[in-house]
Amino acid sequence: MKNDETSIGRKPRFLCLHGFRTSGEILKNQVTTKWPPSLLQNIDLVFPDAPFPAFGKSDVRAIYNPPYYEWFQFNQDFTEYSNLDKCFTYIEDYMVRLGPFDGLLGFSQGAILSAALPGLQAQGKALTKVPKIKCLIIVGGAKFKSRDLAQAYSSSIEIPSLHFLGETDLLKADGLELLEHFVDPVIIHHQEGHSIPRLLDAKGLEATLIFLDKIKKHVDRKTPPIIHTTIIVGYRTGYPRPASKDAAIMPSETNATVSAVPLPGQANGNASASKNTMDTVKNVLGKWRKKATGATKKAEVLAGDMYQHLKTGPSFADAAVGRITQGTKVLAEGGYEKIFRQTFETIPEEKLLKTYACYLSTSAGPIMGALFLSTVKLGFCSDNQLSYKLGEQTQSTYYKVAVPLHQLKAVNPSTSKNSTAEKFIEVISVDNHEFWFMGFVYYNSAVKNLQGALLQAHSLICTNLNGESFKEHKLRALGEL
Repeated sequence: MKNDETSIGRKPRFLCLHGFRTSGEILKNQVTTKWPPSLLQNIDLVFPDAPFPAFGKSDVRAIYNPPYYEWFQFNQDFTEYSNLDKCFTYIEDYMVRLGPFDGLLGFSQGAILSAALPGLQAQGKALTKVPKIKCLIIVGGAKFKSRDLAQAYSSSIEIPSLHFLGETDLLKADGLELLEHFVDPVIIHHQEGHSIPRLLDAKGLEATLIFLDKIKKHVDRKTPPIIHTTIIVGYRTGYPRPASKDAAIMPSETNATVSAVPLPGQANGNASASKNTMDTVKNVLGKWRKKATGATKKAEVLAGDMYQHLKTGPSFADAAVGRITQGTKVLAEGGYEKIFRQTFETIPEEKLLKTYACYLSTSAGPIMGALFLSTVKLGFCSDNQLSYKLGEQTQSTYYKVAVPLHQLKAVNPSTSKNSTAEKFIEVISVDNHEFWFMGFVYYNSAVKNLQGALLQAHSLICTNLNGESFKEHKLRALGEL
């Protein structure tokens, strides 16, 4: 198994703050062209633009095309700052809508911000609506010099941090002063100036990879192993999807095998209990269908959905037992809202909107669970733990998927060619990973609400804090609006 992709856990996710009067796209170009694939494949990077169009000329205008942005404004001595509060709010809003993020990567002005935010967050002065910053990568950094921001450095910063210092960087002395406030920082010296280093030195690259491995373990200890479009259970970062609407495959690169861990009381000795439960369920379904005949179309659809839900699993009886047991569990644990927050990493403002009993299609067969739709993410968790092979060991865990709503590209309902009763919902992420859900108890409601969440998420992404669309924002930066 490939250690970077098949091990349980996830790649750390960083919000990358660009330099003064540049842009997210410029920083992305600098990082992805200068850092090797062996490093980039171990980290997830997101590159936003700063909130303010550049108020003056950019130092990179001869190399990179506009638009250019800046995070805040400052005086000549760098002791007074304008719009910092708006900057903090902008970053926090971005993290709420497009997070979660594990850490910050900052260059130049972005590095000054990144280095100060953990301390300000600890003091309750910034980023109060998002999870704690867990790690930092600082390139060409320095401190804020204002007394009003001294609290950012009043306590030692204990989170893992990686600092790049250029030998000919005019800010090198400021970067060294910044280091005094960090506990056990990793420092990489390079021969370049105030720029993203190329990491041509083997020792520097090795130190960076060791740091990333360290923070990966740190992140896994601090948060549940769930991130955007990532399936946990030891699988490679490939995604279970049916080869057609009637079959499912697992990427060939994985050697993971999955099997259900039986529910308590579901062993062979309880076959009679399972049979009694199945008989009960059949009786209930029969009554539903009789009522549906003389009642409403909605009742008939519900009865059909429930029947199809139980039929989707490998065993009708086991599915019935599992569904009843899960209902008891939900009541015992205080409802789906509480289960959702225990299962997934959430933010305080996040609200659970809908929960649907369904199955996720995998090469090991459909996995029964619940699909959670919140104001921030779409998440799936299996009802039972699943066992899987990790090397020579057999381990068990819940099968989980989490996709932030802004990462959704499409929600496509479909029906099996062989049976119109077999209905699916295909969820596609922006990076073209596919998830197939099936056996919904409330299929039509699921389609309606998932497609509605997709539309709403996309409309939010297209609006910045000032109510401008991104197109309007770019035009304003270019002076064309």
